[in-house]
Amino acid sequence: MKRNYFNIILAIMSFFVPLLFLPQFLGHYNLPKFYMLIACAIMLLIGLIKNYKALKTDLINYTAILYLFLTILSTVFAIMPNLALTGSELRYDGLMSFISYILIFLSAKEFLVYDKFFIKILKIMSLITSTIAILQYFIILPDFKDFIPLINNGSCGANGTFGNPNFFGSFISMFSVIAFAIFMLKGGKSNFIVASISAFALIVCSTRSAWLAVGMCCLLGLIFIIKEKKTVYWKRIGIIAVTGIILFAASFSTGSGFLYGKINMIVEDITNISTEGVTKNTGSDRLFIWSTCLSVIKVYPIFGCGFDNLHLGLMKTDRANFDLFIENTGTYIDKAHNEYLHIACTNGLPALALYLSLLALILVPRFKIMFKNKTYFILCLAAISYLVQAFFNISTIGVTPLFWLLLGIICNDKFCDDFDKDVISTEKLLE
Repeated sequence: MKRNYFNIILAIMSFFVPLLFLPQFLGHYNLPKFYMLIACAIMLLIGLIKNYKALKTDLINYTAILYLFLTILSTVFAIMPNLALTGSELRYDGLMSFISYILIFLSAKEFLVYDKFFIKILKIMSLITSTIAILQYFIILPDFKDFIPLINNGSCGANGTFGNPNFFGSFISMFSVIAFAIFMLKGGKSNFIVASISAFALIVCSTRSAWLAVGMCCLLGLIFIIKEKKTVYWKRIGIIAVTGIILFAASFSTGSGFLYGKINMIVEDITNISTEGVTKNTGSDRLFIWSTCLSVIKVYPIFGCGFDNLHLGLMKTDRANFDLFIENTGTYIDKAHNEYLHIACTNGLPALALYLSLLALILVPRFKIMFKNKTYFILCLAAISYLVQAFFNISTIGVTPLFWLLLGIICNDKFCDDFDKDVISTEKLLE
């Protein structure tokens, strides 16, 4: 079978961008991800130019292009345009990466064709990084700090190939709900193994925003099961629940103690809220960061301060709290730790409005049918999971391309129909 050009490039991107990294002694771990992302984006751009006549002139595409145009203006008017163009050396979360996300979205939406090989690539990539995260949780090698993020020396936690447990949490929040939903719908040993590894990775990443996101998706899953009235679904979800409890007990009683620390933080937050109410220190200083970042929106409401320019914006608009955070934590605020607030700060309120509009155009029509269409149920759960955790987390180059790929697939009715016919609505298992 001759594979679609866009399938090949998107498969390469999906596999290598999350997995590639540099150990600490060679440079920053995100650099290979950035190079691979840009290389794939260039190839996608060439394909889109060659096939421009086939691009749909619909409201979703217009909104995505207009959103991109506003981010370009934001970069032009940024406090430091060069920094906004490429992003910082640690993050690479600038305009170049964002252009890549839009190209991924348009390519997946317009030209991606359902292909079992493409699905297997995503599955294998998820299993590799999840397995690495699980090993990192249980195997700590303090003398190998130069091999971070692959080796956990006791400071980086279970991060897979993403360099930070929160970044891995963003990733696994999407892929775990897909794995759970597919096992619930189809059963099978292979799907059970994938779901179990995903559950284990979700637990050991110790990312509270990911737990919250997946928890909300599980509630939606219960609604789906109740509406479907199929006993087999209850049995399969019960198997996953029991497996999750066993894996949680194993993780809690052994490993690095990172999980125990995060649970203690949850207990402390609940205790403090019950006695003192919600304070700026609640949730790892999230409320302090959010309230401080609002000053940037007041000064730069239209175009924001520019990609990866947030720390420069805060130094101009609220230096007192910016310095106070450094004094209290030993680090500075470079992200809003809320993707929606961060877009408003760095790209402006109009850009945030367009982003939310784009999400609404893509997701609302699918939300209306997600409890009737099993494929859209799976994909919408993954999107919901990402969007919920994004309220407490940041965009990162290893995960965000996969979310834009997901949005493109959700818009691709032909891909979804073929996936449904081949996998979901038949007796075949997704092996």
